[in-house]
Amino acid sequence: MNAQPNRYKLLIADDDPMERDLIRLEAERLGHEVVEAADGTQAWQALQEPDLPRILIFDWKMPPPTGPELCELIRFSSTDTMPYVYIILLTGRDHQEEIVAGLVAGADDYMIKPPDREKFEARIAVAQRVLARSDRLAALASDLGLANAMLGKFSQELAHDLRNTINTVSGHAYLLLNAPDPIDDNARVSANAIRSAAQRMTMMVNDVLVLETTSKELLRESFDIRSLIGEASVDTPNLDVLIRRLPDVIVAHRASIHRSFKNLFDNAARYARRADDQSVKVTIDCEEDANSWRFSIDDDGPGVPEIDHPVIFDAFRRGASTVDDIGLGLGLSIVAACARSHHGSVSVASAPEGGARFVMTIGKPTPETETSELDEQVLTA
Repeated sequence: MNAQPNRYKLLIADDDPMERDLIRLEAERLGHEVVEAADGTQAWQALQEPDLPRILIFDWKMPPPTGPELCELIRFSSTDTMPYVYIILLTGRDHQEEIVAGLVAGADDYMIKPPDREKFEARIAVAQRVLARSDRLAALASDLGLANAMLGKFSQELAHDLRNTINTVSGHAYLLLNAPDPIDDNARVSANAIRSAAQRMTMMVNDVLVLETTSKELLRESFDIRSLIGEASVDTPNLDVLIRRLPDVIVAHRASIHRSFKNLFDNAARYARRADDQSVKVTIDCEEDANSWRFSIDDDGPGVPEIDHPVIFDAFRRGASTVDDIGLGLGLSIVAACARSHHGSVSVASAPEGGARFVMTIGKPTPETETSELDEQVLTA
């Protein structure tokens, strides 16, 4: 047996009272609550109520706004909090041009006046199915949003507890290494290994948190990009950075851009396979247009194998040419996440002179950009 379809409140907007009565009787026969409007203004007012009608039947020609004009108002002026409404346009003529214009304006369906009972019932049934599916998807999205918020909060709390535990382990290892009574060589090797492992674990915790927080819109500020690149490169040993063209300032989330360049520098140094006394050379260039900054970061390493190109920015993926087991494989996925949160992207290719070329595009802010604050301590850790 088929499930009984959901009943939705109907709005009938038509300046002809006889047409409204005819449709109202058919809708009530099907068990729907009906709201009537004599013109477009009354119809628009009915849609401002908390319990708004979900199936809307608009006459094409009525005192303004007309049926198509109401469609445009609803589809292009409504807020994201407004549930989906199903719109049927009533027209007195079966003209292809009118039907197409109505659908383009935002209508879901149309009916020819006067509506045939069987066709009317069938079209209302379609509206019920569409709205029921829309409501189920909206409920699912709400549940996922709540689950995601809870997961984010759990990640923050878990990271805090892990950091405290890691700091305790690292602190005890430090005390052993600096105890008044010297420890033997085997104990010193073990204590150093504990401190090194604790540092790697801290880096992993920070990387996971950065990946989670960059799913949000980032708070932007204006800053000197040259100074930031200098700061990002200082902790990477044996790195020579050559700057060709850069803007004086950019407007972006400073901490995440800093983290992106640092990860790209660390990636270049890790895969370059240089001897201890040789430097890795990285060249940075930037092209700017009205919508974005496009940074090219070239290194003189062995390049990225073609097999890794499709997956190199995926979280928890390590490249085929990985030379050590440090980290979780999140470095480049964080770069990609930061670029996406700036309405940009990142890609990899072969540099003209060998090595790898990473292209990171950062979208410029627009007046419509919404911002929310992130945990600066996590991003700069």
